[in-house]
Amino acid sequence: MSESKVIKNDFTRLNDFAKNMEQYEKKYIVRVGILGKNVSRHSGRNGNSNAYIGSIHEFGKGKVPERSFLRATISHKQDEIIKNAKALAWKSAFAGGVKAMFNTLGTLCVRYVLEAFESGGMGMWAPLKAATIRRKIGKNPQPLVNSAQLRNAISYDVKTKK
Repeated sequence: MSESKVIKNDFTRLNDFAKNMEQYEKKYIVRVGILGKNVSRHSGRNGNSNAYIGSIHEFGKGKVPERSFLRATISHKQDEIIKNAKALAWKSAFAGGVKAMFNTLGTLCVRYVLEAFESGGMGMWAPLKAATIRRKIGKNPQPLVNSAQLRNAISYDVKTKK
């Protein structure tokens, strides 16, 4: 008859890490949007910044309907973001520390926001008006992607909470 063996291992560090996650959540914040150097545009109508143009589309203004690429996308995809973040979190944390885990979360959020530009806000954005479609002949027919400057301005950063 074979003898069973008990294999012991010390998971103290892992257990301590899990217990202290709440502490780290209070230490860092992930910001996703049009940040820092990405605010300005290379050229454009009226010299408006990416931040200004983004806010018009994010919230809608005048004749421009709301086409939320940040709030609606992250809200709509939050379960997937959390699922993927959990799958990658421990790997990130052990490879690069706790801040790396927050970087992983930021990367995931940006990925989904960029997908919104390609999918018309996951099909939720108001369609373009006929006049706009005529003006876009030969260009990408999706809303918000004429020059891709707004799309390319989306980024994230991880900040220490004050």
